Amino acid sequence: MVLKEVYVRFYKSFNYDFLRKNREGVTELPWEKFDGMWYPYIRVPIDESITTIVGANESGKSHLLTAIEKGITGDNINREDFCRYSLFNTVEMGKRRWSDFGFKFIQLDPDDRHALANACEITGPVSCDHFFLFRENKDKLRIFLPQGKEFRPYPVTPEKGKDVLDRLPRPFRIDADIALPTSVPIHWLAQKDDAYNYQEDTVFGRKNRMAVVKALYDSRDRWATADMIKNHAGNLFDALKPFHSGQTKDGEAAAKEREAQYRLAKDLICKVARVDPDELQDLHDAIRDGKDGQVRGIEEGINKRLQAVLNFPHWWVQDRDFSLRVAAREQELDFTIRDKTQTEYSFDERSKWVEVFS
Repeated sequence: MVLKEVYVRFYKSFNYDFLRKNREGVTELPWEKFDGMWYPYIRVPIDESITTIVGANESGKSHLLTAIEKGITGDNINREDFCRYSLFNTVEMGKRRWSDFGFKFIQLDPDDRHALANACEITGPVSCDHFFLFRENKDKLRIFLPQGKEFRPYPVTPEKGKDVLDRLPRPFRIDADIALPTSVPIHWLAQKDDAYNYQEDTVFGRKNRMAVVKALYDSRDRWATADMIKNHAGNLFDALKPFHSGQTKDGEAAAKEREAQYRLAKDLICKVARVDPDELQDLHDAIRDGKDGQVRGIEEGINKRLQAVLNFPHWWVQDRDFSLRVAAREQELDFTIRDKTQTEYSFDERSKWVEVFS
């Protein structure tokens, strides 16, 4: 199922739809009554192509996103969220209320319809192609199913509605303080579980690998004298030292930050761009086996998915050719930025470029 519309009432900067309430000829909807009076929800349509919500400071962007999260999950709905300038914001005993949330869901599959039938205790399959779910006053759940031009309410307990609630789209948060890494190990992206040693990643990272290769190269034919043997063997030992000792200059905090960055990169590729995780395993194997053609094909496939879902040209009017890209290089998947000059930059390079020319 897909989220199509969000309904919010008495939540932070969303009080109620004052304009709709005072417009003549508007039909009241059955979920809009509050204590016997009409207080219409603020309705926000959600287009399937939307990937980002933009707006001025204090325009309600974060409030909308948290309303979706709290309304769908039922978690962390607090009294402090209630609209402070609402007429119903009171501390009086027995009259305190919590915010109301609602959603319209479309594109139901047979399993969605079966879960709806069980939750609403309907005999036989549900034939509608959409439904409304409202979470009122924190704990009250109601499902509305269309019947002709009308809507029939079905009170639902969390127990009866569990199958429906479990099938709802799940929100997840991206930590704005965590940046995408410049690169991420492909063998980490390809793994199926969470077992990974981020300290070892530093030890086996590109810089240390290059140091070992250089030490071996420098020592290839320079064993003529005892001093040369001592000198170059020492260089090789220093280069190999991190590998056999596990030593790294990074502390625990740096390792945790790198872990968060890697997870963000994987979420972007697999959850946002919806790249099949098995393709990442195929990419790892193709690099190992030297199948450069397959590597380039998978790389380009990931880039096409990123371009399609991020849709930068629609939102970034300053540069219609701006794009985020990946490139498989040695054992890492690098992230780069391509601009209207068709030039690619690493994140660090792009930041410096903006500082110079902005």
